Amino acid sequence: MNGIMANLREYYEYRNVLRSLLAKNLYGRYKNSILGFAWNFVTPLILMLMYYIIFTEVKGEGAIENKWMFLSSAIFAFHFLTSCIVGGTNAFTGNAGMIKKMYFPREILVFSKVLSSFIVCLIGYLFVFILIIGTSYPLDWSYVIYFPLMLLLMLLFGIGCVFFLSSITVYVRDIQYVLGSMSIAFFVLTPMRYMAEDAEGLLATIIWINPLTYFVEVFHDILYWGTAPDQFYILMCIALTVAFLLLGFVTFRLLKHGFLKRI
Repeated sequence: MNGIMANLREYYEYRNVLRSLLAKNLYGRYKNSILGFAWNFVTPLILMLMYYIIFTEVKGEGAIENKWMFLSSAIFAFHFLTSCIVGGTNAFTGNAGMIKKMYFPREILVFSKVLSSFIVCLIGYLFVFILIIGTSYPLDWSYVIYFPLMLLLMLLFGIGCVFFLSSITVYVRDIQYVLGSMSIAFFVLTPMRYMAEDAEGLLATIIWINPLTYFVEVFHDILYWGTAPDQFYILMCIALTVAFLLLGFVTFRLLKHGFLKRI
């Protein structure tokens, strides 16, 4: 317990470093653009409007009803998770200069990476709720209480993933290239554009092995179906979060002392 409190105090002492890294992640990609940080709002807004217009005007046989909402309820969670799994691998290798030049808790690099993606995710869901209200989508608001709880679980799961993958990547750089090449596979094998129960055979097996499926299905339950999340999905999300947090922190603790030599 004393060790945990000491770590928390150190994180607080270096909060300015975290703030600077967050600003770099959120503003840096739009440097010298006219809208700057506002692009974090414009991009999800355009995505939401595109889904709404396309999937209310274009319907095919057997189409998912209100498919714009089916997609919107899960797409921002999916983007957050893949940004942690795929983009989070370079949390340490991508900041080699900082690590070599100054001391600060290395964990801050992970927190800044995950939190910046999480903020973008929250902005996306802000527009989801605005569109729900604006279109009078029949959402049962009594179940929205699960929404912040699942966001918290997803955030912690993302932190665990980035700790594990970014620590391993310091020693095995191929990890980031392997996961980068799998980004399309994640998109295809995560049930955002189709219902998970419609999958059969090998596809169904892979879908339920995919940890992203359980988080995506929880948000489908809350926002699309308007019901309480399936208890099995919640238990799987909790189990995955605890497992990856432990795996991530243990891996980081074991490997962090060799970062300077490997980066």
